[in-house]
Amino acid sequence: MEENVKKVLSRLQGQCSKREYCSKDILAKALKLLEGDEDAAREVLDSLIADKYVSDLRYASAFAREKASIQGWGKVKIAYMLSAKGIQDVSTYKNELAEKYSGHDKFVDEAADGAQFSLGYDKRSVMP
Repeated sequence: MEENVKKVLSRLQGQCSKREYCSKDILAKALKLLEGDEDAAREVLDSLIADKYVSDLRYASAFAREKASIQGWGKVKIAYMLSAKGIQDVSTYKNELAEKYSGHDKFVDEAADGAQFSLGYDKRSVMP
C-alpha cells in the first residue's frame, strides 16, 4: 500500500470508529481524498470492510432506528432513503449473519427478520 493510501485509510478508520457510514459514502470520501484514484479507493474500502469498520447492515439498522425514533420517519421513507444510499434489501445480508453466527440459526433468522422489519420489508407489517 502506498503512503498516501495508508494515510487515507487511517483517516477513514478514525471517522468510521466515531459513527456508522455506508460503503457508498466511504467510497465517495476515499475517491475525493485520493483525487479520483478508483483502484486505491476500492482497496481502502475493502480494507475497511475486512476490518469491520464499515458494514451496510450495521449502518442500515442504525439509520432506521434513528430516523424512526428521533425524527418519526415511516418505513417507506426510511426504505427510500436507504435505497438512495445503495442499500436495497437487507435479506442479502442474511448470509453474512449466518457466516458470523454459524450454529445459531435461530439468532440469524431473528436478526434478519428484525432488520427487515426496521426497514419496512417485514411481511407482518402489511395488512391482509
